Parts: sequence; structure tokens; C-alpha cells
Amino acid sequence: MNLVYPVGRGAVALVRPAPDFDGDLQALAALAVPTGASWRLVDVPDAPQDQWRWTDHGPLDLAPPMAPYLPREVFCVALMSLGILTEQEASSAALGAWPPTFDVVLDGKDLLDRLSLKNQWAGAQMITRDGAIVTDLLAFLARSGGLSPDEIVAVQAKIFAPTDSEL
Repeated sequence: MNLVYPVGRGAVALVRPAPDFDGDLQALAALAVPTGASWRLVDVPDAPQDQWRWTDHGPLDLAPPMAPYLPREVFCVALMSLGILTEQEASSAALGAWPPTFDVVLDGKDLLDRLSLKNQWAGAQMITRDGAIVTDLLAFLARSGGLSPDEIVAVQAKIFAPTDSEL
């Protein structure tokens, strides 16, 4: 059994006792779980931890896996909903214009690479989760926002969360 507790937006943290642990689980929870947080013992799902979701009752739910790509319009709306793009930037970017916010992904690149990225954006109907623009944008958010790797994965999951129509 593993001790889990919610850490925000449905995500969970896991405390896995050592195999030879024979201590008091209440005491372990008092040490490991933030004061006031709910916790429980569960068998964890056979899925990556970023897909586990806290439920108020019963076992952990699984979040749907991230989509491997999104239509450019949906991607822009997701970035707007996270405050990364303004509404005006999202509207123009959805039509293929390079948003000024994306200029940060061009830093340090030579002219050919900058033109190539802008060209890819203009012609892209679908934005891939692991593509250069997304990877560079997430790296910038990590540096500028001081986000941890787990927080960056959470941002990526919010952007690429499947919509009801994709499930």
C-alpha cells in the first residue's frame, strides 16, 4: 500500500514506504503529508503518476493521457486560458501569425532556424506536444517562471489535455 495526498488541481503526491517498513502509518503520514491535507492508503494505478487524480472517495482516478498534438486554434486557446497569450495574440496566432510572446523561443537561434520556426508555425495545422516550439516555450516558462520540472509537465498536460470531443 502507498500513501497518497492531493497537491492541487487533482494531482497527487505519493509516499511509498520502504519494503521493510513496519512502523505506524499515521506517524508516517504526520511526517510526510502537509498539515491539514487529506491522505489515504491505496494501491496505485498502473499508469504514469501524472495521470493519477485525487478523488474524495475510493481509489485514484486516471486522467486521460495527453493528446500528442492539437489543432493550432485549440493550442492557442489553451495558451490564452493559461495566461501565456493574450486574446488578441491567440486570435492572430490561430490564423498563422507568429505571436510576439513566442519570440523568446527564437533567442540564441541563428537566422535560418528563426525563419524555419516561424515558417513551421505559419504552415502548421497541428501543434505537436514534443515539437520545437512547444519544447522551447516550456523551457522558457521554466526559466522565467522558476517552474519545477513537475510544474512544467503540469502546464504541458493542461495545454494538451484532451477535450470531450477527443475522448
